[in-house]
Order: sequence, then structure tokens, then C-alpha cells
Amino acid sequence: MPTIARSLAVSAAVAAIAAAPAAGATILKGVEAQRGAAADRLVFTFTGPLPAKVRTMAVTRVTADGSGAPVRVQGRAFRMVVFAMADAHDANWKASCAPRVLTPTLDVLVQAKMTGDFEGQVTYGVGLTRQVTPTIVRRPASRQIIVLFRR
Repeated sequence: MPTIARSLAVSAAVAAIAAAPAAGATILKGVEAQRGAAADRLVFTFTGPLPAKVRTMAVTRVTADGSGAPVRVQGRAFRMVVFAMADAHDANWKASCAPRVLTPTLDVLVQAKMTGDFEGQVTYGVGLTRQVTPTIVRRPASRQIIVLFRR
């Protein structure tokens, strides 16, 4: 019996280590909304390297990563912003960024809400006043990815 208990403890420890971000990993540190001259901006700031891949897609409803459960996001049109090979938590699973929900008073951007920090993928659901295909700007020197929603 002690062998089974020890085996389960080792399995749990290995799973926890595997799920924790590695040293030098891409960790989301902050999110903010800004009004630019021609576009509303959603600015994501990271520690470590920028995420390997960023994509956005128009969606009819926002869902949570993993479960697929609907997530209520304010707006009339919606997009998902997905960062591959990134986390939004530290090695102890403590949230690494704040806020997880932004509700700015901007022209196009209505609300941004984290909908996933799951298996090396961080996802935000974005509510807009109208559907806009954003421009993604990578700024490695400042460790930022900026999602521009033109007015």
C-alpha cells in the first residue's frame, strides 16, 4: 500500500512541475486599454520573450478555454485574441497579471476579458462596438504586443 501512495505522490509532483511555467517562459504581466489617434489599443506586456504566435478571430460568442463554457463580454461584436506558448500565472499558479477584465470608455473597444490560461495558451475575449479586423504590432524591446482596433 505505501508503494501506491508514494507512486501517486510522485505522479502528482511530476504533473505540477510539468504544468508550471519554465524559467524564462513567456508570462503575461499586464494588460491595458489606450485611446490612440486613429485606433483603440489593447496593450499586452510580457516578461520573457514575446509569445511565439498571436492570432485573432471574429466569433459570434466568447467561450472559456478548456470547457467551452460561454463567457459574458460586453459589446455588439466579438473577437478572441490568442497567445500561443504563453502563461498568465507563475510557478505557484498565482495570477501574474492584473486586470483580467478591462472595461474602458473607448470608441471601438468595449471590454476585454481573460477567458483562458490553459495548457500554454492565454486567451482574451474582446467586445467591440462593431466588428473590426485588428492590426497586431510586436514590440520586442518593450516586451509588448499591441492589438490595434482602427476607428
